Amino acid sequence: MVSTQKLNPNWDLSKLYSSFEDPHFTLELSLAESEFSKLENLLLEDSPPSSSYFFKCLQHMDSALLLLSKVSSFVNLTLMVDSHHNKALQYSNKTSALEATSRQLLILLENKVSTLDNIEKLIAEDNNLLPYSYILKESRKSCEHRAPIIIENAVSQMQLTGSSAWQGLRNALDGGIMIPVTLNNKQDKLPLSAIRALARDPNRENRLAAYRAELESYKTYEVPMAACLSAIKGEALTTIKWRNYETVLDYMLDINKMDMQTLNVMLDSIEEHLPIFRSYLKTKARLLGHKNGLPWYDLLAPVGQNPRTFTYKEAYHYLTDIFTSFDKKMGSFIGYAFENRWIDALTKEGKIGGALCADLPSLKENRVFLNFCGSYSDIRTIAHELGHAFHSRCLDEVPLVMRDAPTPICETASLFNETVVQEHALLNASPQEKVFLLEAGLSEATQTVVDIYSRFLFEKEVFGRRKSHSLSADELCEIMLNAQKKAYGDALDQNYLHPYMWMCKVHYYIPDFHYYNFPYIFGMLFAKGLYARYKLSPKNFMKEYTDLLGATCSNDMVGIATKAEIDIHSKTFWDSSLAMIVEDISRFNETCSGIQL
Repeated sequence: MVSTQKLNPNWDLSKLYSSFEDPHFTLELSLAESEFSKLENLLLEDSPPSSSYFFKCLQHMDSALLLLSKVSSFVNLTLMVDSHHNKALQYSNKTSALEATSRQLLILLENKVSTLDNIEKLIAEDNNLLPYSYILKESRKSCEHRAPIIIENAVSQMQLTGSSAWQGLRNALDGGIMIPVTLNNKQDKLPLSAIRALARDPNRENRLAAYRAELESYKTYEVPMAACLSAIKGEALTTIKWRNYETVLDYMLDINKMDMQTLNVMLDSIEEHLPIFRSYLKTKARLLGHKNGLPWYDLLAPVGQNPRTFTYKEAYHYLTDIFTSFDKKMGSFIGYAFENRWIDALTKEGKIGGALCADLPSLKENRVFLNFCGSYSDIRTIAHELGHAFHSRCLDEVPLVMRDAPTPICETASLFNETVVQEHALLNASPQEKVFLLEAGLSEATQTVVDIYSRFLFEKEVFGRRKSHSLSADELCEIMLNAQKKAYGDALDQNYLHPYMWMCKVHYYIPDFHYYNFPYIFGMLFAKGLYARYKLSPKNFMKEYTDLLGATCSNDMVGIATKAEIDIHSKTFWDSSLAMIVEDISRFNETCSGIQL
């Protein structure tokens, strides 16, 4: 174990490149371009495709993607912590263009595969193709929803100055703003990420001041943000027509390897359980002295006795101890991530908000991005993102061209980690601390189920309206408020909602990936189901768990769930997963009966 004196809360990108002047950076960028060029020449050949031909194509694709992943990660990760970095911005267009090229060439490859009637025979005849069998078999399905190649190529090129450019503008606006706020009678200016982190501040006046400052700041750049969102969603509506989808939701279900039956059954179960979540929020409102429901600025407020706040070094010890007691290899993995500077933790000017985990397959490592302020919620966020990292490393033997697990299952490992932290914390807490921890868990669950459900409703309505016109900031705020009212009902104070939630959530602005909401719900509930299995049979669980994560790139969601003996078409499964949260809500409501903070 590394000396805690050596822990550094800034990530280390030097394993990728020392700087943008590093000769290896320009060399490998050039090599990536060369590999894609070789692949393009191969795919444009007129010779009859054979098993050896396809294997050669796939090898070139893997080689090119590995190089591209390395250079684009260096560019993108640099911009995350410094959104105005001139060199990174300069190279961003080039790496974005290469990413577009990679998508075009994958389409060409899939088109070639789709013309074959004997793909199963080719795979059976050549063992080299076995690791690629799933993507080869899926290629025929993909081509059913593919525009003519000339249109797909044009879309990829136009996105560079379309949705990708709008996304870049959105991130620059979000990362560059400094917000004036008065805290403890002292005027200050903070980045948006730090303002949002104050939603969990123990001081109510600080939470309220931050909420008001945040909403006021959005008014200063709501017009360009609305333009960004409207343009990205408009582009999606245009492209799905060429790809033979009726709706963007149909497209995203396909991308997520999930079917409408699963989504509908899951949402039906959630809608039935909304009153129970609201009962928790009403209890919280009463504890905090509110009579008209819980105001948004207190939605994430801590309740009960906070067990502690954490320095970054304390977070390291806390998480390594928890996961070592759960599984020694998992504990070592968590410690290695801290010790080898995978994590960029601290808030700073120019750093965008949010949290994410980036896979670096060239290093067989990850980098984790968050804005750490020392709260228990931040501890869970680190555990969440390192769950993604653990999943990535379970896929190290999967060819890179296939390493695209369905998003719903990608959220399972991260939310499973959160469950491990929560369960451990509850076991070791005093009665007063248990109230805090139980509420913190319910707060996260409510965000994942109720708030993300509201985001789903918002995005569905946005797409419905965007068919006829571009949406203004006022209209987007109206849609967001309606979605929040439908999801939260009378549990929230209607005078203190968050009409600008569409501005602060980066997920709405990802080109070619929309409805980045329901996968989180799926992931959390699926993770709870897996954790229940762990409690029943801990001895063999980790092998089954890692095998499951390692198989996530070679099946759809129904097939992946079947590996865990789970029927995701059954409402019974979703009800049973939600029952675990309902039990915690009952415990919380009973524990807090008669208490007034």
